[in-house]
Order: sequence, then structure tokens, then C-alpha cells
Amino acid sequence: MRTGCGVSIWGRVCIALALVTVQFFAAPAMSARQPKAAIVVDGNTGAILHAHDADAPRFPASLTKMMTIYLVFERLKDGRLKPTTRIRFSERASDQPPSKLGLDAGESISVINAVRALVTKSANDVATAVAEHIAGNEAAFARLMTARARQLGMRRTTFRNASGLPNPAQVTTARDMATLGLALQDHFPKRYRMFSRRRFTYKGRRYRNHNRLLGRFNGTDGIKTGYTRASGFNIATSVRRGRRHVVGVVVGHRSGKRRNAAMRRLLKATLPKASTQRTRQPIGSPAAAARPRLVRRPKPVIRTGRTAKPLAVHRHAARPAARTFNRARAAGKGRQPSTLGAQHARLTTNTINRPRRPAHPSATHHVQIGAYYSEADARNALTRVKDRARKLLAGARPVSIKIPSQPRSLYRARFAGFDAGQAAAACSRLKSLRIDCFVARAN
Repeated sequence: MRTGCGVSIWGRVCIALALVTVQFFAAPAMSARQPKAAIVVDGNTGAILHAHDADAPRFPASLTKMMTIYLVFERLKDGRLKPTTRIRFSERASDQPPSKLGLDAGESISVINAVRALVTKSANDVATAVAEHIAGNEAAFARLMTARARQLGMRRTTFRNASGLPNPAQVTTARDMATLGLALQDHFPKRYRMFSRRRFTYKGRRYRNHNRLLGRFNGTDGIKTGYTRASGFNIATSVRRGRRHVVGVVVGHRSGKRRNAAMRRLLKATLPKASTQRTRQPIGSPAAAARPRLVRRPKPVIRTGRTAKPLAVHRHAARPAARTFNRARAAGKGRQPSTLGAQHARLTTNTINRPRRPAHPSATHHVQIGAYYSEADARNALTRVKDRARKLLAGARPVSIKIPSQPRSLYRARFAGFDAGQAAAACSRLKSLRIDCFVARAN
């Protein structure tokens, strides 16, 4: 029996091993050829200025860190984190592959420097450390990321880690990444400016932002780049010129140079088409939270033996009718009038402070402030919001609604006891207090 690679049994084994080796090393090169996808969105109107396979599943790579940073900004906004909060590195975080900052287990970094490292260096070890600090472990943090993506309308995105390191189940689309880019700007306009940072110095070392369009394409103010062998070279970019604003995403290119060139071509082609007027609602703002539309009811008719004539209504009759109804309601009697003025008074008067029984027929809508993985978290969120808006929500009833889902159930945190108009008014006033919310029908 020969010991080399011949026609014997050992030869066949060697050939098989060689084929496996070739396939193993060829797989990354082939996976790097995933089809390209792109989208450009008008930041002022939300109109799609260009799209190519924008809804096709793709690997996000380090574009994932946009959502990691979003959740950090969210906690900075509500006070759960401070810029000076220290984030400690575990062994797992320290062992993450490059790109990384290189901190050892037991070392720590401030939240503000962690964000800078994520934006510029795209540090995987920092992303893992942030995830563990916020959620206890990276898997739990990834579930938070996915839940927030759903709330923002990113329906085709699933996160499995905080960094974007390869995971076959971690997928997104060009459209979803553009949505996230707009959400970062809509919800955190001041902190979003950190994405324009071109350099970051830490412990005497200077790190340069991987986004080479910053400073090289006029008007670029962020956002993020990404690369793995499976994803190819990706980039999400925001550009403002004059009163025009666009957000573009391209994924799946073979090199950073080709990716950047493709983005430049798209931006040059779409910027002249972008609107100069802002009409787009912020990402995550539901239509139900808009100002209620008043519907003019038909005039009542007087029926006689021969004809039916409309009952004339004086053009100033609405105000007295509304006052009459309010006085009757205060006295505990009276029916809702049908005049336009009375409808307007009912929707705009601050009646949400008045207690209302849950079974009241007009208590048809809720104001939702979030969804959480435990009922305790939902209850705590309701308590925090009610403490901040005690007078506004004095007559509202806090409820948590369990929604069975995979891999874990969710608990919707809501305030009940409103009709449609009251819920819309309440949510609008909560947003003025920088409390996110939307209006939903009572289940």
C-alpha cells in the first residue's frame, strides 16, 4: 500500500481531502459575490429616488452597528446611560476578532468613547461589550435590536449579534438600512452628528473613519460602512446640500473603491431630483397619531307629507352647541351633539385628564409607549412615563398586554381609556415631552 496520493485507497482519501480544502477556501470568495443591492431615499419626502433589489435579503456586516448605536442613543436620551458610564470588557468581548480596539478583559471604556470607537474604528470588541452591559449578554441584546427594528418598520431585518460579524441568520435589506439611517437622524439629531467624526484618538492612538466619503463628497454627514466576505463591501450614506437631503445604501460590492464609486454615482444622479421641502413624518410616527380629521355630518331633514327639506343651521350655531354639550356633560347628562363645532371642541379640549371607566364605549384607543420582553419592564416603563407626565395621564389606565411570539413573548406597554381624538392628542403631547409613542386600537 502506497503512502502518497496515488490510485490506492490512500490516494482516493487524499483526493477527497483536496476537494474539501478547495471548497472550503473557495466558499468565502463565492459568497463575496452576493448580488448587489441599492436604494436612495429622499430624506425630505421619503420618496424612493433609486432602487435595485432594495428588498432582497443581504448580510449587513458592520452596518449592524447603526442599530447598536441607536440603542445606546436611546438609553442616553432617557437617562439609563450617561456619557461617562463605564463599560467593562468581558473575556468574550476582548476575544472578538478585528476590527477591534484591543482592550483586555477587565478594562473599561466610557459610553461616549465606545460610540466614537463604533463609528470610526467599527470595533467589534466594543460592540460586544456594549451589548453585554445593556442586556447582560449579546444574544439578549440582539433580540432588543430586532424588536426595535420591527417598531421602526424594518420588517425584513433580523439581528443575531451587535457587531455584524458573520451569522447566516443575521439579514437585512437596503431599504431597511436606509430606514435605520433616517431614524437615527429623526430621533437623535444632535447625537447623530457623531457619525460625521473623521478621526478618533484613544490611549494615544489615532483611528481613521472607514467612511472615505466624509470630507471627499460634498455634504456627506455620515453614516456607516461594513464588510465581511459574505456581505461584500457595504455603505450607508447621508448627504445634505442646501435644503436637499438624501440617504443612500449600497451593498455587495467587491471592493471599498468600487462601493464608494457606486455610491458617488447614485448620489450625483439623485440629489438634483430631491425635494427642498420637508413633508416626511419622522420614522416610526404612525398615521393614527396625526391630527384627527373632522367629518362634517349631513344636515337633518324635516319630513312632511309632500317633501323633505333640509333643516337650516345657522353658521354660528356650532359654538353654542359645543358649550351646551360641555355644560351638560359636566352635569352628568346630555348626548354628544353632531355639529362640526362640537366635534372640534370634543377633540381639542383637554379631556384626557378626566377619569373614564374602561368599559366606556368611547374608550376605544390606547397610547403605546413600547414593547418589552418582560411584564416588569413594561410596568416600569409605564410608571416612568406616568411620573414624567402625571397631569397629562391622570385619567389614563396603565396596562401591559402579553403578545406571544418567537423566540420570546412581548409585553406592550400602553395607557388605556381614550377615544381616537383623545389618544392622538395625548400622544402628541407626550412627544412634545420627548416620549416616543403611537396610537393603537384597544385589543
